[in-house]
Amino acid sequence: MNDNQARIDPEVRDAIIAYHHPSIPVIREMAVEDARDFLELFVQQNPQTRHEVGSVHDLMVDGGADRIPARLYIPQDRPGPHPTLVWFHGGGWVLGSIDGCDPSARLLCRNSGAAVLSVDYRLAPEHPWPAAAEDACAALRWVRAHGAELDLDIERLAVGGDSAGGNLAAICALEARDGEGPALRGQLLVYPVVDHDLDRPSYRTYAEGLLLETEDMDWFWNHYCPDVTMRDDWRVSPLKAATLRGLPPAVVVVADLDPLRSEVEHYAERLNEEGVEAELLRYEDLPHGAFGMTDNCEAVRQVNREASERLARLLGTTPIS
Repeated sequence: MNDNQARIDPEVRDAIIAYHHPSIPVIREMAVEDARDFLELFVQQNPQTRHEVGSVHDLMVDGGADRIPARLYIPQDRPGPHPTLVWFHGGGWVLGSIDGCDPSARLLCRNSGAAVLSVDYRLAPEHPWPAAAEDACAALRWVRAHGAELDLDIERLAVGGDSAGGNLAAICALEARDGEGPALRGQLLVYPVVDHDLDRPSYRTYAEGLLLETEDMDWFWNHYCPDVTMRDDWRVSPLKAATLRGLPPAVVVVADLDPLRSEVEHYAERLNEEGVEAELLRYEDLPHGAFGMTDNCEAVRQVNREASERLARLLGTTPIS
């Protein structure tokens, strides 16, 4: 057990230490397909409750040249039209799916009282940047154009995501601000990737022994945006945007033990400095990736509730008791 692991909340520490057992393969050393299979196995071995919602519908979003799978969660006992969170899963733009984030999407629906549209954007390296960003922004525009047909309130929309999904949500918010998407009521950014700089202090302090390691991020970046000359583009690294003024209010979640912590905190600081209401919620003694481990840890459940309640205020909804 290293120093970082010793600090992890005891409710999830054993699972994370087991993840680093010498017999367990290292994701960044695997072929991509094997890494996806391994992540699916890890999810199966750490199952989360699939909370009841009013209804769940699989659908296809018209992304222009492509059709994008998505899953719509409607809150129970709530009349429409429904304020809606468009949600993007994490996984370094390489891993993850709407199936893997199904428990989190259900809980977000219940804890916010809003509908949730979970988007299954294209993954790298088969589809490198800008595919995922294009899919995310196309899905948001599609909700504006077709949401009313699904009894969604297109005047009360928010974007959100965790990790790489938080990156896509931040990009969507910037594009929407600049006139390419609908007006948004808010953003829910859960430890979002907002910059490609791996030399920030947290990348050194929390480099090893956690669910996400610094070398993992290098692996993800090389698959997602292999052209390093493009990584300063705000559509890759939202922190590089010339200005964040005019963005919708943000709820920003940061994990205490996270290689991304420095860039996430910097993004929240910039939002506030540039006149955007941004509330920073920190997971104490928890690593990147913990947001989906609500069954394992009361501290995670609390932050999920708090983040969802803040989102509910922005959307004008109330959590489902």
